[in-house]
Amino acid sequence: MLNYSSAITNCTVSEAALAELAELKALVAELSSLVETIIGAPIPEPFEIIDPTLEVAWNVVTLTWTAPEGAIGYTAELIADGVAQPKVRLPPVAESFTTTEIKPGVTYTIKITPIKGDGPGDAYTTEPFIPTCPTFCTFEYDPVCGTDGVTYSNECAFEIALCNAEDAIEIANTGTCDPCADIQCGVPICPEGFTLQDVPLPGECCIGCVDVCEGIQCDPPVCGTGETSVVLEGECCPVCELQIFSDCSEAMTGGMTVSGVYRLQPNGIANPFDAFCDMETDGGKWTVMLRRTNSTVSFLRGYDEYVEGFGDINDAFWIGLDKLYSLNKQGNTEMVVVMTDQRDTTGAVKYRNFRIGAAAAKYPLEVIAGFTEPVTGYTATPGNGLFYNKGAAFSAPDQDNDRSTRDCANELYGAWWFKGGMCTRANPLGEYLMQDDRRYERGVFWAPFRGKQHSLKFLEMKVRNPS
Repeated sequence: MLNYSSAITNCTVSEAALAELAELKALVAELSSLVETIIGAPIPEPFEIIDPTLEVAWNVVTLTWTAPEGAIGYTAELIADGVAQPKVRLPPVAESFTTTEIKPGVTYTIKITPIKGDGPGDAYTTEPFIPTCPTFCTFEYDPVCGTDGVTYSNECAFEIALCNAEDAIEIANTGTCDPCADIQCGVPICPEGFTLQDVPLPGECCIGCVDVCEGIQCDPPVCGTGETSVVLEGECCPVCELQIFSDCSEAMTGGMTVSGVYRLQPNGIANPFDAFCDMETDGGKWTVMLRRTNSTVSFLRGYDEYVEGFGDINDAFWIGLDKLYSLNKQGNTEMVVVMTDQRDTTGAVKYRNFRIGAAAAKYPLEVIAGFTEPVTGYTATPGNGLFYNKGAAFSAPDQDNDRSTRDCANELYGAWWFKGGMCTRANPLGEYLMQDDRRYERGVFWAPFRGKQHSLKFLEMKVRNPS
């Protein structure tokens, strides 16, 4: 060190200069001491994590390290595209930091700062990294079902889908999404009133039987004359159905006093049928067996159709031999015939006993007796047009049962209980002719009333139980 005092011993200096020199000397001494202190002090060791290792997957990243001696904790910080996320405090024993808060395509860094007794140490920041979605999986089949309803071949395939999905999905269950894939279903036999489901119920694999009417709300029907509310087989809601009576007499006894269509089922007949009941003429209770009103319904038909019946029950029709036979057996043996000629003169005749035989004998007219006229309510007396036909079997154009050299059914253009010789004195089932058509034995005639060349404008035959 320089000795400034000896350098200036022989000089004459003013007191002011000596004062400044003393201050300078003190400053130099202070600087010299500071330099000696700095040069002689040891350089401190850095305090940071040791051997950091980064592992990155598409949905998770882990940074591991060896702890520096004396660390009492750490702070971890995830930085996404330059934006720091909230810091996480780690305990002293921590030697790793893992986070799933990452997304493919985003640039991340992780900053770990160890903490020592006197404060934070040196921070370590990873190189930037960008997670990417996986693109390849092994081929083993170990299916899982996603909450998106898709069955994935294994968890790896699910993770690829999850990585690329816009909405979050999870594994709903191991195995396929269809729990019924390996279940064999039979077809159940449903009892009456139940039907097979179109699809299984939720949570079920196989279809079952359900009540066909379950959950259906029905409005009560408004029924008319002769009708009652019933639920038909295979239906859920009630409908108006005609009540079933053995004949029109029973219908009137049951309170049905209005003429109209009723449903009848006499003893011995398998199926009920609709019939027109006249509840007004001569005390009512009549079942109409024949009505002729116009030419819209053709009566030139075969034998089988006459057995079954045909026509419009509210207009021109024939009830059918089978039904007529059943009504006879039920006791409906009283008959009335009402007719109107082309001059609008109406008359009626009554037979106290009218009966036909069975099908095997071709429904013969076994009994026609007790003729009376006039009938209450009618003044004209048409005469007995049926006595000639007693004992005759029923004939039709395709089945001649008249036991005559004549083919009465085809000659008279109809069907009836024709008999040899003159065939008949009445032809209720003949061709319906207009007023000016006077062809002989061709039309709907009642010979004692207007002759065989006069086709009647209206004719109705009906039976009832006299008791």
